Amino acid sequence: VDQCEEKLKILLDKPQLNEVHLGVNKCSWNTSSLASSCGHSQYSQSADKPSTCNVCGNLIDKEGVPTCLVCKPFRCFVCNKSFARKSHLAEHLNIHSNIKPYHCNICNKSFSRKSHITEHLGHHSTEKPFKCPKCNKSFTRKSRLTKHLFIHSNEKVFKCSICNTYFNQECILNEHYYIHVNEKPFKCSICNKSFARKFNLSEHLLIHRNERPFKCYVCEKTFSRNYNLTRHFSMHNKEKLLK
Repeated sequence: VDQCEEKLKILLDKPQLNEVHLGVNKCSWNTSSLASSCGHSQYSQSADKPSTCNVCGNLIDKEGVPTCLVCKPFRCFVCNKSFARKSHLAEHLNIHSNIKPYHCNICNKSFSRKSHITEHLGHHSTEKPFKCPKCNKSFTRKSRLTKHLFIHSNEKVFKCSICNTYFNQECILNEHYYIHVNEKPFKCSICNKSFARKFNLSEHLLIHRNERPFKCYVCEKTFSRNYNLTRHFSMHNKEKLLK
């Protein structure tokens, strides 16, 4: 596994080496595309002979997944996120194309990924058996509890493949990607202003509702946005320095 990780790291860090390393060994077809090469190798081998991944050299199962489970040869050309399965990449591309083929038969809400509608259906259920041991917050699915626990540990394990920024929640990382592709999918229903992150939209809506939850503990002035409170508080610090 360590050798596989090292080979993959070299390929990802040095794209110019792709053409050298990604030739399909058992036929004359070649490509400089990481995703295309591994996808091609799945179908270029005969059914009675095991295929090998051209990136890491490990055996590939019937669905085209390297047995080491480390190599993710199918890369999104928009955000560079990589996937082990071709079907997962195809589903991921729905996000960028705004295609939402998965429909909830209860509220008619649509989703771009199957995993998202699966999690959404849990919201319609009142049963939340998975409880956080830190704050007693409950969840309908174990996967949601697992992701939630990263908040308490402050461990940032989700890395942006474009700018190398780390996040402690996968949902925040996914929203962060919109910044790089200049997409703003979160639109205000009142003024139609759009935002790259759901958090920014939520903060913006406070303006329309005339809510000012952010309060300065020095002068008790209130603000609708945390950013404005931070900027305001710096004024108090300057006043202290002048005295």
